[in-house]
Amino acid sequence: TDVGAVAGYTSAGFYNSSSVPVIDFRNNVIVNTSNVTTGTRAAAYWKSNTTINQAATTNNNLYYGGTPSAKNLLYYDGTNAAQTLAAIQAIAGMSPREGLSVTENVDFDAVTNGIIRPDITTMTLIESGGAVITDYTTDFENNARGPYPVGGQVNGGGIAPDLGADE
Repeated sequence: TDVGAVAGYTSAGFYNSSSVPVIDFRNNVIVNTSNVTTGTRAAAYWKSNTTINQAATTNNNLYYGGTPSAKNLLYYDGTNAAQTLAAIQAIAGMSPREGLSVTENVDFDAVTNGIIRPDITTMTLIESGGAVITDYTTDFENNARGPYPVGGQVNGGGIAPDLGADE
């Protein structure tokens, strides 16, 4: 997180080249806390240009790019530099995308066996913040994802899938 001591340094949590086909980007956790005090910018979501190549279903993501400023952004595409989710939605062609997305600085546990997880002792918008995606019924460890039956609960009382790869 402290790699911005080089003049002109930039950092992206997720980089989307608009030359790729349409992407359906849902239920992700993108946190970029790079220190760009000397650098140019850090963005959670960085696109190569203003071409909208996200599917209309793109939503339910968590973005954090540091304390919002001209250098710490949630979204950047070379023209639009969005510090808030409302600013992302105001970009021509983005709405209804990201209408259910959120932003917060997530507390993560220490990396164990190459796996990074949100700290389950801290309340977070990750819990039950996801959308059901057909055919994605388990997480990367084969734990069940929602939807859960009425009255059914998993992992701290969640009733919908969590954001990110770890349920």
